[in-house]
Amino acid sequence: MLSEALGAWWDGLLSVECAREADFKDLFRMLGDKEGQDELRVRNDTKKHCKLLVDNPSACLKCPAPENPYQDEGKHEKVLVARRLAENLQAVDYAMQLLADVQLGVIDKEDILALVPEDFMALRIAQQQEQYRLAKVQGNIIAAALAQCMGGGVAE
Repeated sequence: MLSEALGAWWDGLLSVECAREADFKDLFRMLGDKEGQDELRVRNDTKKHCKLLVDNPSACLKCPAPENPYQDEGKHEKVLVARRLAENLQAVDYAMQLLADVQLGVIDKEDILALVPEDFMALRIAQQQEQYRLAKVQGNIIAAALAQCMGGGVAE
């Protein structure tokens, strides 16, 4: 689950916006948590808030509004992945911090070997996800360079 959540985090899955809700990204992370959503609305009382989400703290999952970023069926899986990301956000943040510490040399090889198994696995998953993401980026760069060499643009 952490691997999928890290992938969603790197893909910017929660970067979508909703025209009816100014705090969509923050509120979406709190789907079902009416108290948490209400507290956020109180802090941001000058912003536009969705009446449907005020009435039902899980309304985004079945929102009939045409502005719903997750309305079409092809995006339904993204809703589930985004929810898993929201549920694992603390673990994702921790794994990313471990990875950054290793990359910056704050944690050396001896420290890595001394990590408890859960932390070691979080670090390993974060490293694998980053390698996968970088491979995708490199693949796109190579495809664009090949297309340009062959006299064309990149097909999207």
